[in-house]
Amino acid sequence: ICPDSLEIYIDDSSSNLWEIGKPNKSFHSAYSEPNALMTKLSGTYPVNNKSSFTIDVPKVFFAEWYNIMDIQWMQKMHTTKKKDGGYIEFSIDSGTTWENVYTSPYAYNFYGYSSIDTLVNGELGFTGIDSSFHDVWLCFDGSWLTDLDDFKLRFTFVSDSIDEQMDGWIIDNLMIRQTMIHTVQTVEQSNYFKVSPNPTAGRVNIETQKKEGYHIIENMVLMDVNSKVVETWKNVPTKFFIDINNQKDGVYFLTI
Repeated sequence: ICPDSLEIYIDDSSSNLWEIGKPNKSFHSAYSEPNALMTKLSGTYPVNNKSSFTIDVPKVFFAEWYNIMDIQWMQKMHTTKKKDGGYIEFSIDSGTTWENVYTSPYAYNFYGYSSIDTLVNGELGFTGIDSSFHDVWLCFDGSWLTDLDDFKLRFTFVSDSIDEQMDGWIIDNLMIRQTMIHTVQTVEQSNYFKVSPNPTAGRVNIETQKKEGYHIIENMVLMDVNSKVVETWKNVPTKFFIDINNQKDGVYFLTI
């Protein structure tokens, strides 16, 4: 299911580079003629810039009978690798706080992207040069979204202090859909819980089977050997990961 259109909000400040129209630079053309969304329709991007646009995801995508909400778009990058580039965040509290999708356990099945590395502002995002358009997919567990009242996406472009005459980021055919099909093939899970690796250096991957009436992990508790609760998680997707690298080396118990 896909709506006829999505509302994209571009900050109208003079420093914001995002524009919608016909490209007039080395990108040559949009993926679907004539228009695209990009960092300046003509000319290279300036130094020390940070530009964003946001999308308010319609509530229709929070329908609980669908398993997955996926965001898809076509993109090309022409930026200084490991310096300039773009990253994507989401917010579930009306934009008060934002979380980078590349490091979030709530986002998964993210593929099709070009080179990803740390950008000038420390965020992890797209960077480098693409010779052709990439088909990018980003998925969220729809059953986790069901309990939310608000979901926003923010695409941000950043540049450093060195002008290397690069063209920036172009996005086309941006759409959001509900689906019951994963964007990549997954193996049917036979065990109710799957937790790995064990031992771990910090990150622990958790997958649980979706059962009728049970479509999220309602509560998860990490305890030390003295039964002291050190971390808790509530209402998270059935495919999730936790990072406990901040804990001391030792034995811990995870209750799901």
